[in-house]
Amino acid sequence: MKKLFTTIILCAALALPQMLAHANEPVDFEQMEMGEAIFTLVVGVVLFLFFIALWFLPALIAAHRSHRNTLAIFLVCLFLGWTGLGWVIALIWAVTRQPEMHVVVQQNNVPPASHNKSQP
Repeated sequence: MKKLFTTIILCAALALPQMLAHANEPVDFEQMEMGEAIFTLVVGVVLFLFFIALWFLPALIAAHRSHRNTLAIFLVCLFLGWTGLGWVIALIWAVTRQPEMHVVVQQNNVPPASHNKSQP
């Protein structure tokens, strides 16, 4: 999975200069060759998925770390991630160390009433 993700990012990075060189020109798919149109479409989809993954990176990190506030971090990314500040806050929140919770079980050593042998 990591190798596939790296390959997709590398392909998108290699295609980015070509896309930026033609960014001001309107895209006319009717005059494009089929291979060029498919390449443009694939690069567009890959870049879209890359930016969506980047947008939700704090939520992905929180889910990977089994953070107890993963849903809240996801919601911050969803509604405030576009501000930049919300994204940074969510990222810091996702990587902060969670305090360990200790569960203490107290056991009563009082015997039940049915086992009481001193009956009057």
